[in-house]
Amino acid sequence: TFIDLPLIAKTEYNHDSTVYEFGLPEGKSLNLPVCACILLKAPGRGRGPGGKDDWDGSDAIRPYTPMSDNSMLGKFQLLVKRYDGGAVSQHLFGLEIGAKVAFKHIKFNIKAQYPFEGKKTISMLCAGTGLTPMYQALWKLLGTPGDDRKVVLMYGNKTVEDVLMKEQLNEW
Repeated sequence: TFIDLPLIAKTEYNHDSTVYEFGLPEGKSLNLPVCACILLKAPGRGRGPGGKDDWDGSDAIRPYTPMSDNSMLGKFQLLVKRYDGGAVSQHLFGLEIGAKVAFKHIKFNIKAQYPFEGKKTISMLCAGTGLTPMYQALWKLLGTPGDDRKVVLMYGNKTVEDVLMKEQLNEW
C-alpha cells in the first residue's frame, strides 16, 4: 500500500539534480535494508505509446534508493536527477513544500543485501544516480566496525562536475 508523505525540503544539488527531503513520523526511520529502494508514485504522469508528450493519465511509478540511511530519524532524503520530459523527475521538481507524495517498499527490489555473505572483495560499477544504492552499501561497509573487506567503486558521469556525492566519496 502506498502511503503519502510530505515534502519538507528540497535543495538543488547541481545543475540537474535535487535532494528531496520527505517527512516521517517523529523518531522514525525508513528502516530499510541496505540497498533497498522505495517506489514513488506520480499521479497522472503515466505515458501512452506516443512518447514523452503522450500523457495517458495513468500513474507513473519509479524506484528510488534513499541517499540517507536508517540513522536519519523523522525524515529521509532522495537525490533525483532531472530529465527533460522526465515524468517523475519533473513532477517532483514542480512540487511545493508540504505537497504529499506516495511511497511504498516492496521486498523483491533488493538485489543483494548486506552483509554480502562470502564476499571478500566488493566491486561496484555504476553511473549517474545509479550511485545511490552503492552509496548505501558503502555507508554500511565502511561504517561497520570490523568489516575490513576491500571495496572497489567504478563510477562515471557526464563530467567531473556532474559526479554526485563527490566530497563524501573522496573522504571515504
